[in-house]
Amino acid sequence: MSNPWTYVDLLLLLGVALGAGGALFAYRSDRRPLYALGKTVASLSFVALALSSGFSSTSWTVFVVSALICAAFGDILLAGRAPGFFVAGFALFVSAHVLFAIGFVLRGAPGVLAAVGAAVATVAAALAWRWLAPHLEGWLRKAVPAYLVIVSAMLVTAWATAMSGSELGQSALLGIGATFLYLSDMAVARERFVIKSLANKVVGLPLYYMGQVLIALALARYALPL
Repeated sequence: MSNPWTYVDLLLLLGVALGAGGALFAYRSDRRPLYALGKTVASLSFVALALSSGFSSTSWTVFVVSALICAAFGDILLAGRAPGFFVAGFALFVSAHVLFAIGFVLRGAPGVLAAVGAAVATVAAALAWRWLAPHLEGWLRKAVPAYLVIVSAMLVTAWATAMSGSELGQSALLGIGATFLYLSDMAVARERFVIKSLANKVVGLPLYYMGQVLIALALARYALPL
């Protein structure tokens, strides 16, 4: 059963949309402070959406909410130009994906489904590494493949729990949300390591924020009465 929408929910969704839109505009016009502000508004809005959703405090939801918080602050840090901001943001995103994966496993991720998903994800991660490796040096040559393994595990566990869950609406939100996050990470990798382009942001930012919003909404079984 879906929870009813409230004006607070709609305002927070608007905050995500306006923040993401502002960040895109700021990136295009090279206004770094406005870019950081837009990402901050969007990130804090999806965290507030999760916290205000009235979710049940079960073990898996606590891990997922913690992941959303880590991702939000990681995204805010990545808006900075200094190398230290990138390292800290990277570490927070690693933590977020680990927490997501643990939460999805606790919700229920059968081994058979996870094994099949892992096989597919391994191929995808290998292709991603082959694409990125020529553009990496130093500590990133070890950190990026480790990150690919972790984000792949997040995606696999998300779909494993989605395909085994009895609450189809919630399951769909989790699986699709995790997929959007995975794809947005590929856009971020292209921007950071391959070629800087507005197209990376036009694709990556909406996917990222939609993914986080879908996962936040899944906590309270919103939107899909299945």
